[in-house]
Amino acid sequence: MLVDQSAALRRLERLVDAELWRADHRARVLAIGRALVHAMAWDSGLIAGVTRAHLAAAAGCSPRTVSRVLVWAAEIELLVCVETGATAEFLGTDTNRAPSYVLTAPRGELLDPADVPLQRLVHAVGNPRDRRRTDLPGDGTGNPPAPAVEKEALGETRGLKRHQNHGPAPSWPLWDRPTTAADRQAATATLLERVGLGGRVVWWRAHAVLAVWWQHEGACIAGLLHALDHHPDRPDEPRGDALRAARDPLRVLGHRLSPWRGRVAELPGTLHAVDGHERRRRRPPEPQPVRTSGPIASPATRAAARAAVAAALAQRR
Repeated sequence: MLVDQSAALRRLERLVDAELWRADHRARVLAIGRALVHAMAWDSGLIAGVTRAHLAAAAGCSPRTVSRVLVWAAEIELLVCVETGATAEFLGTDTNRAPSYVLTAPRGELLDPADVPLQRLVHAVGNPRDRRRTDLPGDGTGNPPAPAVEKEALGETRGLKRHQNHGPAPSWPLWDRPTTAADRQAATATLLERVGLGGRVVWWRAHAVLAVWWQHEGACIAGLLHALDHHPDRPDEPRGDALRAARDPLRVLGHRLSPWRGRVAELPGTLHAVDGHERRRRRPPEPQPVRTSGPIASPATRAAARAAVAAALAQRR
């Protein structure tokens, strides 16, 4: 979680540059992102009290455009909503509560030397905010999403339920390398289910722990399952299941995987990741069934069927 504004601005600019947008849209996204960065608390990195109206005024655009930008920032793992907003009516106060956000970067991402030193990184282990919902700030159309529950009136700051509350996530193939944000979410959900942590851990923390393995290490689920059970320097010694009774299973998971950083290539050859999209693209098309005229299509058969139906109708009459 970033708490250094200059590092957050550099990460924002790199992500925006990678999108190759038109100059006008790029300027709007940068204005919205910079307004969020400038609202960061110096000690914690928390962004609170910023509404869509404030961001729209800063960028000279509509609140709907702001919603789309916030969804984009959440999908590329730059922005995380740590507390949803609420209306004054729901809170029983005089004013609404805006959502609270933090800006994040993968731990394995190479930042500039001047970027966030270790003491300026806030690791959210044991932080009470981990137990709050981590919601997307809007839907694909740019509108605030539907209410999570009927009585939770969140007004313009209403958020979606987190990933695992939308039903079972699509299963990800064990040997495929996740390459897109949607792929990584599916891979994370599948791995958590495989190791018995589905629904037991905070989704965004699990996604953050595993993101470096999907994005930078190029691992697949099958490889990480092997890495959890085997140490690279002692491959013949099984490590046992330490996740089931762990008080903080994500810490244990991260600790188990850490010896394999930069050594994924040492996994058995059968556990190396493959490009699933390319594999599916090259898969030969399945042969289509060929229609042939059989006995049921013959004129005599059709005539006999019509006669049988007529006889049955006559008996009913």
